[in-house]
Amino acid sequence: MDSKEMQEQANYIWNRLDDLAGSDPDAYKKFIETQMTEREKFMSAPEPKFCFETFIIDSKTPVFVNVCTWKRIPPPVDDNEAVKLLTGFKTNHKGPKGKYITIPIALNDKILEEILETPGDKQEMMKLSIHVIQAQHKISLSSHFKECRDIFKGDLPANPRALFVENPNSDTSIMDASKLAEKCQAQTGKGADILSSPEILLQNLAGATAETDTVLNGTDLVKNLTEKGKSNGDQKPNVKLIEEIAVPVDVPVHMLQEHAAGNGKPHRFTLKVNLPLVESVAECDLEISQNEVELSVEKKYYLKFPLPRSIDDENTSARFVRKNNLLTITMPIART
Repeated sequence: MDSKEMQEQANYIWNRLDDLAGSDPDAYKKFIETQMTEREKFMSAPEPKFCFETFIIDSKTPVFVNVCTWKRIPPPVDDNEAVKLLTGFKTNHKGPKGKYITIPIALNDKILEEILETPGDKQEMMKLSIHVIQAQHKISLSSHFKECRDIFKGDLPANPRALFVENPNSDTSIMDASKLAEKCQAQTGKGADILSSPEILLQNLAGATAETDTVLNGTDLVKNLTEKGKSNGDQKPNVKLIEEIAVPVDVPVHMLQEHAAGNGKPHRFTLKVNLPLVESVAECDLEISQNEVELSVEKKYYLKFPLPRSIDDENTSARFVRKNNLLTITMPIART
């Protein structure tokens, strides 16, 4: 369909809307009211709520995650649908203490309100947000984070929509007749067939509205993050975080073994990690805590491994054998 045909089809749609206004004023009024409500939500702005800090593993550059609510993010339609989270644009800054990065994320306002009621859920949301950001922006972030005093880090734009969309001031009509005409053409091969009556036109315009509302220019990555639990009686449903997003690099083959004390060696774990793309141990960024091992090799591997028992993290050791590209981490098990 060329531009002239598209314009003719758009004019046809507007004429049918005029027909609808004459033949069924109540339906036409309801449709227009729906469009105004949807437009208000479509043009709403994200609202900053709190900020937390982590850092890029290889460069140690601080990363501040600005957590926002946005009415444009739809809530789950039922208890079986996971909650959606949106990541925005990564922005580089230079402050008095050096360089840092800000990345916004957004959730539905009602969902974040429920999450913030439970400290444990808030902590889990921040952990999973780090995974989502890693997947979207292809950076390896530390699993360590802390909440900031300020609710927003960096420069909040006059139109906060600019944190997530390329054209924040665009007043694009939800009811875009030319796009609807193109959709009709794609679905039927003959656009007018789908517009054979005002009722069918109304159905398809409503469908086009729903489609437009879920698309965000430039950053339309929406990931499942949480799932509402079922309520018991009059109790308020709990919000449970259930899904971690895979990081954008490979998880290496690995194996954990437990060894009893003997021959002068303590009760210990050994974690063996196969790294065929690694040439030198200098490529590896390894962090070991009492309960977790985190390994990152930029653009190659990422492993975050929770340990079944606490270890003595001050006496761990790691050895990389270049011949077979095997990293062996030895971790004495903490005495209880």
